[in-house]
Amino acid sequence: MAPHRAGRLHQQHRCDDIVRISHHLPVRIPFLKTANEALLSELAEAFKVHRVTVGQSIVTEGEPGDRFYVIDEGTFQAAVDGVVRPTTMDKGGSFGEIALLHAVPRTATVTALTNGR
Repeated sequence: MAPHRAGRLHQQHRCDDIVRISHHLPVRIPFLKTANEALLSELAEAFKVHRVTVGQSIVTEGEPGDRFYVIDEGTFQAAVDGVVRPTTMDKGGSFGEIALLHAVPRTATVTALTNGR
């Protein structure tokens, strides 16, 4: 594939991600239900899509937190003090906010049970 065509494809995928994210943010994150379209678009542009694989740790308990995660695909599980929580998180779930809101280290380790993003 020609470099300029690959660049356009990447830009198109990024634009598609931004549109998809901005439409789904209010559904997946309840406090954004009252956000206007401009704010949702701005937030969506700040999002980065991270693909993860089965068994990958996304965040680790005790480490500094600098990101908030919204699950688009896949299933994830949290463990606190090495004890796995009985519930899982999937599409529409989120994690990572505690470290950001309270300026504390990560309070759990979150691991991918399936491939996801």
